[in-house]
Amino acid sequence: MEYYKFKKLLVFFIISVIYTGCFKTVSAQEFRHEKLLSFEELNQEKWSKTKGNNLSLSNKHYKNGAYSLCWTWKKAGSITLNKAIGFIPFNPEGEDKAIPSFAVWIYNENPVNDHIKFVFGTDGSDNCHFSFGLNFKGWRAAWVSFERDMQGEPVSSMNMMRIETPESVNKGQLFIDHMFLCHNIDSRHHTPDYQVPFVNKGTTNSWLIQQEASKAVPDIEAEKVITEEQIASFKTIEKRFYDDIVKKQKVDGKYIEKLTKQFQHYNIERKGAQISGLPIWFGRNAELYIPFIDWKEAKGFYDKGGQNVNAYFDFMLKVATAYVNVKDEGHKKQLHSMFMDLYEHMVDQGFAAGSGLGTIHHYGYNWRSYYRALFIMKNVLRSEGRLQEAVEGMQWFAAVGEVFYKPEIYGMDMDAFNTQVMGRLASILIMENSPQKVQCLKCFSRWIDNGLMPAPGLNDAFKIDGSAYHHANNYPAYATGGFTGAVRMVYFMSGTSFKVSKEAHSNLKKALLTMRFYCNKLHWPTTMSGRHPEGRGKLMPDHFAILAKAGSPDGNETVDNELGAAYLRLVDCKKTSFTNEFLQQGIKAETTPQGHISMPYASSSIHRRGEWVASVRGHSRYLWAAEHYIGANLYGRYLAHGQLQIMGFGNPVTANSSGFVQQGWDWNRFPGTTVINLPVADLRADIKNVDQFSGYEEMLFSDEAFAGGVVSGSQNGIYAFILHEHDKYQGSLRARKSYFFFDDKIVCLGSGIENDNKDRPTETTLFQNNLADGDSSLLLNGVVLHDKELEVEGAENWMMDNKGNGYLIPYGNIFFKQGLQESRDESSEKVTKGNFASAVLNHGKAPQNASYSYCVLPGTSSDNIRKAASDPGYKVLCQTKEKHIVYNEGSSEMAYVFFEAADENNVGIIMNTSLPCLAISKINGESLTLNVANPDLALYNGSADEIYKDGKRVERSIYSRPWRSSESQETDLTVELNGAWHSADQKINTVITNEGSTIVTFKCKDGMTQSVDLVRK
Repeated sequence: MEYYKFKKLLVFFIISVIYTGCFKTVSAQEFRHEKLLSFEELNQEKWSKTKGNNLSLSNKHYKNGAYSLCWTWKKAGSITLNKAIGFIPFNPEGEDKAIPSFAVWIYNENPVNDHIKFVFGTDGSDNCHFSFGLNFKGWRAAWVSFERDMQGEPVSSMNMMRIETPESVNKGQLFIDHMFLCHNIDSRHHTPDYQVPFVNKGTTNSWLIQQEASKAVPDIEAEKVITEEQIASFKTIEKRFYDDIVKKQKVDGKYIEKLTKQFQHYNIERKGAQISGLPIWFGRNAELYIPFIDWKEAKGFYDKGGQNVNAYFDFMLKVATAYVNVKDEGHKKQLHSMFMDLYEHMVDQGFAAGSGLGTIHHYGYNWRSYYRALFIMKNVLRSEGRLQEAVEGMQWFAAVGEVFYKPEIYGMDMDAFNTQVMGRLASILIMENSPQKVQCLKCFSRWIDNGLMPAPGLNDAFKIDGSAYHHANNYPAYATGGFTGAVRMVYFMSGTSFKVSKEAHSNLKKALLTMRFYCNKLHWPTTMSGRHPEGRGKLMPDHFAILAKAGSPDGNETVDNELGAAYLRLVDCKKTSFTNEFLQQGIKAETTPQGHISMPYASSSIHRRGEWVASVRGHSRYLWAAEHYIGANLYGRYLAHGQLQIMGFGNPVTANSSGFVQQGWDWNRFPGTTVINLPVADLRADIKNVDQFSGYEEMLFSDEAFAGGVVSGSQNGIYAFILHEHDKYQGSLRARKSYFFFDDKIVCLGSGIENDNKDRPTETTLFQNNLADGDSSLLLNGVVLHDKELEVEGAENWMMDNKGNGYLIPYGNIFFKQGLQESRDESSEKVTKGNFASAVLNHGKAPQNASYSYCVLPGTSSDNIRKAASDPGYKVLCQTKEKHIVYNEGSSEMAYVFFEAADENNVGIIMNTSLPCLAISKINGESLTLNVANPDLALYNGSADEIYKDGKRVERSIYSRPWRSSESQETDLTVELNGAWHSADQKINTVITNEGSTIVTFKCKDGMTQSVDLVRK
């Protein structure tokens, strides 16, 4: 590291390379460190060679710097580097979960069906080895773990590396570059390929399955003859795909000059059968340079020098798009030549079938333009005799073989919908029409269909409740990308022989409509922002329009009217490419959605009235409280401690206009949460790589199963959860929290609040809002608040915040604050400032069995809240640690939260229950409507899946949990009702007891609401 400190890490430099008597300038960003062997110079004394084997430096091919190590042999033998390997065995108890590995790039001019052998040893004795296949032309890489992937037993004393020639080739030449003898690499990321198929054996990582997928054979038999209907389907799908990716543009001489200048940056030249130019890298390769540079530097390392393949593929797409738009034949030929140079240089750099590039994890985000560009240039590739090679390359990177297996479990990684489906489809559509193309597309359609179905457990992508999943939780930020691919797949194949099923189509539609329900109008709540609590996340209206054009799931509508109406509302009927089409078909914008939904797999409930949306979110032993990465959401620990966010203020309504602004935000005070108020520095996430299933990230769980909601007639509902913070931080904090959503009000109750922190206060936040022009006045009992700080004790207080929301506070110590406050940026940690108003209920330090009760009236007026103060329209009938029961007068509903199974309850009609549960009952004369839910997702039985050390829960990643993919288990919930009741529905199991009560049994699953209508007997 001292060497590194006194040398510049990153340098921009000019390399002069002689090509056929001419000097060429290549601008690149290079990494320098003593651990990286870049072969800019050669110390022959460090190397020993058997007879007929020679080493030299060469600028003919290079991957890093200006030179590579050229190994030429004229007879079988080996070369040996005499140097300490630097191997240190992996310590599973250590903080670093990366594993010691060897990394190298090799260039081969002449493919052979054989391999070279890398051997590592100590003082002439061999310790471990691996083989590297040579059946390729161009650059290839390998990341190989010493302990997991190599044969033999590596030891710390290893001090030599020997490379042995292939047995079947008496003479040959290879170029070696960018070598790390031993470097710690994330164990999840080594990628198997044709050269090193044994690497990371058995990986199921969706990014790394190219090698396994390449061996797959379709389980659907190929038809002998392709039908006219299938050919017509190909044409329809290909046209839709082409129209979607090709944008019309003017291509004139100026634009050609611009493209030519960009093209020259890559310095591509041909010399006989060889091609060379600026080295192109997949950005993730720079992760090898960590910890010598930090992750932020590594992330964009190849961008500045224009070497990142993402930009390279984008440029290829630019050239391809220009080619199909240009009218001048001279320019067309120029673009043809330019594209083929780019294509062949790309292949030469290792972006070809069979190549894993060392690592290819999360590559999909960078490959989008690759598939599009090659698909567009199908005819050009065919004319150059490279079409089959292109198809093979596309199908390798798209891992098309994965679709050849009949899926066993519903669902698909959301990243696949986001980054892979377009590429997979393109790599099939680019094939020449044949029975094999039909076979592939049938498999693909089946794979898409399966991926859209409700996935079990915490698997991606779509759930029975409308949640859209990634990272084992509802995650709109990832879902928007996933929707981009999913809606296109359904639309492209709609009305053809390859369309998806009604059920799959319906489930996707439900996920979209659910997103528009919890967003207002476009923005989703901060509770669902994952590791990006910035208040800027929003849905994409085009998703609704594209899926609408696929028709209704049942096929009765050529354009789905419901989705079309949703789209028109989301864009305010503004003129777009879709608006006129929908309006001409008589579709009108929908009215603003109203009602209530529960999302068990998001641990959330959503309530809508008028133009406002209220969302609440908690967490449990199944669903994490917050996601933290290095440089992302460093302070948002309390995001799901029961945050109740109201979005209904502003034009347009957004999270920011409704009060959440990150600059200056007090991370202790998310509305609705119960927390221990800590200094901002103490809130910073201590992010670790806790196991080999995960990276540097933090996603902490409770050990409580009770978290979820119940819905009454799609209009009202309850959400409740048991809060128990993880022991990594304030593990003594506990509370039992409930939210009763009745019409235009939300009754919030808390009981059993306790912790042992005697230094800091425990608070429940009523509101925290940014102060902005156009805000309403802040009121306390009708008096405008001008105080910077104010404490209020007593009963029957009411408040109005500055965003038009009212609060009834029957009791409690209220602390109010307004003015300039200082905080930290969630990503950069820089100091931020902003003007805010906040009010909290102060429970004191180290409270024991504390409680609170308040009611929120969103989007109200001071007159309405004043009236509600004297006649709230609800009654809290029971508020203990075991149960919360509230009666709503307006809807005549009794609402119950039984944190523990009800036992001889005498409030309302429910007497006993077999399990903790939530319920809403409504008696209307001689009839009873009962809605119940078991909020336990029941992904596993028994006590919480926790490991304890010194009496405290140990941090573990969600990805290490064996139950993560488990189906929700069905549970029997029995409810005993006061009085004799029966149902006309024979499927409803009711038993009248000798005492005259009625026992009803419900089959509960997925945390969903179960409803029954009964009549008095």
